[in-house]
This record gives sequence, structure tokens and C-alpha cells, in this order.
Amino acid sequence: MPTKDQLYGTPPIEILKEIVSTGWEKEHEYFLQVATDPRLPYFLTNRLNIRHREHALYAAKLTGCCVSMRGAEIIKTIPPTVNTECAFYKIHERMTEEDWHHLGNLLYIASTVRLVNLLRFLGLYHQDSENMIQLSLGAGGGTNELDGMHISPAFKIDNGKIKLLSAVVAKPDLICLVDKTIETKEVRQYRKICFPKSIYYTSDAQASLTPTLIKTPATLVTMLRLAPEMIRTEKPFFHQLATVVAPEADLIVTVGGGNTLKEWNDRTIKINQINEYLQSLGLPTHLIDLTQDGTREHPLWGLPNYSHLKVLHCKLDKNLLLR
Repeated sequence: MPTKDQLYGTPPIEILKEIVSTGWEKEHEYFLQVATDPRLPYFLTNRLNIRHREHALYAAKLTGCCVSMRGAEIIKTIPPTVNTECAFYKIHERMTEEDWHHLGNLLYIASTVRLVNLLRFLGLYHQDSENMIQLSLGAGGGTNELDGMHISPAFKIDNGKIKLLSAVVAKPDLICLVDKTIETKEVRQYRKICFPKSIYYTSDAQASLTPTLIKTPATLVTMLRLAPEMIRTEKPFFHQLATVVAPEADLIVTVGGGNTLKEWNDRTIKINQINEYLQSLGLPTHLIDLTQDGTREHPLWGLPNYSHLKVLHCKLDKNLLLR
């Protein structure tokens, strides 16, 4: 994939095409890997020990393919063969700019589906979508927060074929999206149609953490692909967060690769600081590296542009946050 310098002066749509095409090729590779992996039948029959980290990573990669390669089939031959011609979405010559953006969003969603399912497989995260109150800070357009957090992967097995499927089958009682940018018309329309029990607030993250704005205590708080400037100092931020969460809640924080090495380093420092602060309060945390070697260049899945490269999960206790 070309470097940032090599792309300088290239029209944005051409940059998008280059990045998305590369991401799509990787999704094809992942699909071939998971489809021919000997662990597949054990996963489908619930005989795979998914609490084991390596098995959980395999299973998470597989669930993401249910989004990016939705409709593709695994044919149970020896060795297994695949049919991607029936996949939900594929690159073709007549794709419009809107199509390219949609495919880019699918890459975001696939990465988030992998992340959520990894936490579930490891036994860290258990909430059902339909019973939660979700607060998402730094939500941007809400692609990850709305779809990625709540898509359910599925596998239809029939006549020697395994078809990959995915859909939003359950939606939270309430989703509060907070971001400092103004919500676009397109996002508003999509949110109101597909997630009618959702609210969008244009606000700085910390300034939004007040019961006068967030009226229903959250059972899930997300900060996906966190920008370090969102939490300048941990103690006052989490003190305010305590005023809008339920007595017990899940916190999921991730960081992406940033656009430069400095941005990546800043994000790594910030998520480590959050982890250390929460631990100092006596809260249980799990910080998981989602890279192959600790660098932004080699995520476990996807591209740095779309992937979550580190994830922090914490079971929040409101009383401990107020210390």
C-alpha cells in the first residue's frame, strides 16, 4: 500500500479506493484462512475452547468475515473450498463514490464486530444489546457504535455448505452518541430509521458527562478509536463519568493507529495511562494488544486506518470511580 507521501496530491476518492481495495483484499485472505482452518467445525459445534486466547482470536476473525464477506459460502469438501461470488459486497468497475464509502464502513464494522466478539469469547463482556443503556463518547458518525457493537454473526449450514450471515438482531434501550462534530444529515437519517432509540449530542466528551444531559445511567460506556485529547486528566474525567453511569457498567476503550508514528505513540501512552488510573482505584482491567508485534504497521486484522489496535476493558464500579 502506498505511503502518505506517495499519495500526496492524489484526489481523496482515489486514496479511498486504494485503501479500501487493500482492506478488501485482506478480508478475502482472512476468509480463506478461517474457512480452511481445522478449528472451524469445532467452533461451529461449540467444541472450541474460545477462552484460550489464540482460539478466541481465530473465532473473532471468523465473526468479522460474517460482515465483510456476508453471503460467502464454505463448501465442506476435503480440503474445504469457498465461494465468494455470492458475497454481500464486492468490488466492481461500476462502483460509485457512495459505494466506496459504504465498503469502507463495512471494514470499520468488521473490525468492531471482531473486537466485541473477542471480549465475549474471553469471558470479559456479557451484556445483551436489548438490555443495555449505551453511552458512546467520541462517536464520530456512529458507524462502530451503532452497527459494529450490535451486529450478530451467524452461520447457516445446509447441504454441505456454510453460509456467512450477519444482522442487527437486538438494539439497546437507548444509545447516547456524543461527539464534538455536528451530526451530518445522512447519519441523522440512518440513525432515526435504524436506531430510533438513539440520541446524538454535539459536545466535548467531558462537558457532556452531566445528569442534566445524560439522563439515564449507562450500563455500557465506549470510547472507540480514542483521541488522546478527549481525556486530558484521568481523575476529573472519571469523576464526572461516575455521575452518568449505573452502579456497575462496562467500559470499552480502543485506540487506532493514528496517521503518524507520533499519533500512534500518543494513543498508546493515553490508553496505558487510563489503564493505570483505573487499576489504582482497584478496578479490574484487561488491556489487550491487537497487533502482531506492538507496531501500528501490523494489526492482527485489517489496516491501521480501520482497525482497533489496542482495547481496554474494565468493569466499572461507580463508588470506586468517585474516590
